[in-house]
Amino acid sequence: MLKSCIILKQNTDSSKLIIYIKRQTQQHQPKKSAVLEHAHIVKFIAEAPDSTCLMTKAALVLGISGMCRRGEVCNMKPSDLELKTDIIVVTVRRQQQTLLELSLYLTHSGLIS
Repeated sequence: MLKSCIILKQNTDSSKLIIYIKRQTQQHQPKKSAVLEHAHIVKFIAEAPDSTCLMTKAALVLGISGMCRRGEVCNMKPSDLELKTDIIVVTVRRQQQTLLELSLYLTHSGLIS
């Protein structure tokens, strides 16, 4: 498309442009996205103050332990949490399959799915 636009505008040969574009793309190095590693998560949960980061910690633990997507955690409502004597039952509504729901049972010792 770029080649045809230049030919129409300037009415010139585009062979030099093609060589230039090929050279530029050979030097391109794709960037790798930063990945949140297990050590970073453990450090954040251990060191971040509960007074300011408690909700973020809870969302992080819930998202990772429930294998939730970002939208699933953001769309949770208070009615999705059911507090019982020893456990918290969390209902996660999956985005991809609207009929599928996942219930997580959180206890003092950890996650029971």
